[in-house]
Amino acid sequence: MVNVRSYIIGLSLSMLWGTTIGAPVTEPQGNIDAPDTLLEEFELEFDSTLNSQEIEELKKQVKEFYSGKGEVFNGTVDLSLEKRATGAQNDPKPITVNVAAWQNIAEMNCYVILCNYNGNLVWQRNPTAATAATHRSDAGTNLRPFQPGQLGTRGTQQITTDTISAEEFPWASINQGGVGAHLMPATIAEQNAQKSWISAAYSSGYVGWSEWFKLSFSNYDATKIYCPALFGQTPPDTSVCGKKKKSNLYGKSIYPGLYNYIKNAGTLPVTFKQIG
Repeated sequence: MVNVRSYIIGLSLSMLWGTTIGAPVTEPQGNIDAPDTLLEEFELEFDSTLNSQEIEELKKQVKEFYSGKGEVFNGTVDLSLEKRATGAQNDPKPITVNVAAWQNIAEMNCYVILCNYNGNLVWQRNPTAATAATHRSDAGTNLRPFQPGQLGTRGTQQITTDTISAEEFPWASINQGGVGAHLMPATIAEQNAQKSWISAAYSSGYVGWSEWFKLSFSNYDATKIYCPALFGQTPPDTSVCGKKKKSNLYGKSIYPGLYNYIKNAGTLPVTFKQIG
């Protein structure tokens, strides 16, 4: 259990007493005042779920500790609560996306990340909401390449007759998406679920526009091939890529097929090159 109180007090001690966080608590070396101000600053800086009553209790106990009436924390400070990541490329915010309702898309996403991006999990969110529409156009998803009437013209194939929607990775919401994104056939039902869970993950992970995040999936199917290889071990097991292992996708044991949008010159129809 996270010891929020100990951590906040430890931070204030390091600032006011000149001690090192996690070091033995010693006698104060300077004036101790304004614990309320310090705690108010910490409330803004750290991602805690404290309500107003809990915050007031913390302030009270900090004051008691300063005055010598509070408990001693066995000479050390609990560091179990960490400072939230900044969202910079070298300090991405961690997000976990629940894939329970879109297992097949998740497996294809894992395949692309693992085998086409060498297991890279750090990505940047778009700078604006409008960027996603540009990415969908640039990736070719707006051409609906997996609709029944488009298969012959676009040179594409479905997995089942229900996989009429075009999934892309990097996602349209990712700044590295758009031109060169990898397309896969998917069902509309899974795509709708995916959209909701990705949005929820951005929100719960406090990932703002243009911020970087480190991606993880939860509730993926452990019997499949590529998500367990990507998220089930450290580092990711890229060796499965060279073996071209088949995975269960929409009830079929197949190797994930990927497509890239090709803008043909002249009067030739726009097609999609199969790359996997």
